[in-house]
Amino acid sequence: MEKINKITKRYEKEINNLNKKTLDLENRSRRNNLRLDGIFEKPNENWNECENAVKEMFKKQLKISNEIIIERAHRIGQPKEDKKPRTIVLKLLNFQDKTKILNATKNLRETGIYVNEDFAKETMESRRMLWEEVKKLRLEGKYAVIKYDKIVSREFRK
Repeated sequence: MEKINKITKRYEKEINNLNKKTLDLENRSRRNNLRLDGIFEKPNENWNECENAVKEMFKKQLKISNEIIIERAHRIGQPKEDKKPRTIVLKLLNFQDKTKILNATKNLRETGIYVNEDFAKETMESRRMLWEEVKKLRLEGKYAVIKYDKIVSREFRK
């Protein structure tokens, strides 16, 4: 019986390691992805119209003039009854474009458009749980952000 328990523990550990590796690979495959919320959705919109709406938002709201190369842009889920626009998953050709977009998101304040990094479901859930701690740190007057699935916090520089 003891031998079976040892084997079971070893396999459980191996399965846990494989799950971690799978999650890491999924997050790496989403490295050049962004999730966009709040962009107007036309009735029966196709992927090309979706991509054009994103490019228009880059020019008008983000004020990014040079061309961002979009590999793919599509909305996720079924159209909603309340006509609220669905989330757009955006796959960019290179990481530098993603960084450029994220740095320009300050131009989106009070527009109702939100840009977020795309992560695996498990990573998004762990980030959601960390958000309350980030809010608390910010109320204490500290700089706090979530990087991947960890909180980075420090005192504000003077």
